[in-house]
Amino acid sequence: MYTDKQNLHVFKQDSAEVNPAELSKVCDAFFGDEDPTIAESKLVGFDYVQELEGAVLAFSSGSMYLYKLDTQEIEEVGQLPDGIFTALWSPNQEYFSVATKGGKLLLFTPEFDVLYEVDIDDDDLSFASAEEKAQGVRDVDISWRGDSSIFVVNYGVAGGRKCLTRDVQKSLLVTKGPARADDVSVFSVSEKPVASLELPINFMPSGSLVAGFQNRIKSDKQVNPEIIFWERNGLRHGQFSLPGAGAEPRTTVKSLRFNPESVLLAVHCLIDGNEQVLIYTRSNWEWYCKQVINTSKIASMSWTKKQQLCIAQ
Repeated sequence: MYTDKQNLHVFKQDSAEVNPAELSKVCDAFFGDEDPTIAESKLVGFDYVQELEGAVLAFSSGSMYLYKLDTQEIEEVGQLPDGIFTALWSPNQEYFSVATKGGKLLLFTPEFDVLYEVDIDDDDLSFASAEEKAQGVRDVDISWRGDSSIFVVNYGVAGGRKCLTRDVQKSLLVTKGPARADDVSVFSVSEKPVASLELPINFMPSGSLVAGFQNRIKSDKQVNPEIIFWERNGLRHGQFSLPGAGAEPRTTVKSLRFNPESVLLAVHCLIDGNEQVLIYTRSNWEWYCKQVINTSKIASMSWTKKQQLCIAQ
């Protein structure tokens, strides 16, 4: 199935071979009749949930809907008046994490009951002034670890970005290590905001590290694009450079995806305006570019259990 925001299109596979040409349309669902604000909003969460036997869609307007495949019925399962930054199910689909534009982080059950509600920000060295604090948080991204026990939240504040790991088994308690820094490098992403850190993140499905992206300004004023890693407590744990260093930022990373074994990392990026997917492999904690895929207009990408990278355009 796929969606173009107001419409959900459902297909079925007609053979054992995965061939897009052999998919036949089952039905369409139009959400505009349910909520006229959807036309001006953005789809920020979209997953098929096995237990619910349907697709859950979350919109930036705050509307959340369940589309039941068997009955082809649309059910409103939630309305968050502040709006939604992003929404993501845990890998085991037992938890639904939602970041609201009101600065709240909510964890729902599959029955859409609120299990936990906390502030996205931990109010620890996040703001330099009351004026900055009043601006709140923005541009939130969420990534779950493969065992569904913890997830990381990357969010923007006035001075940069922070990343906090939340523990489901401890009522979303933040896991944080002591901050360390010098005049050149920042060693924690969970204490003070990091000015160079950008939005995309991805938790290793079967590891302990989170991957993120920064355009770091070096001592010679050159901008160096880097994939950086940190532990669940926010302390940095290595990095590697991407192509596109220069006097001005030349590289932007759109998304990051580890394969299930956490030994391959796909980096969807723009370098001098050219869209690419770079596949990196790890050996003794050194990362090497294994393959470059030149493509365009990528909507999303994901790994299969057979080490295949699926790219949707």
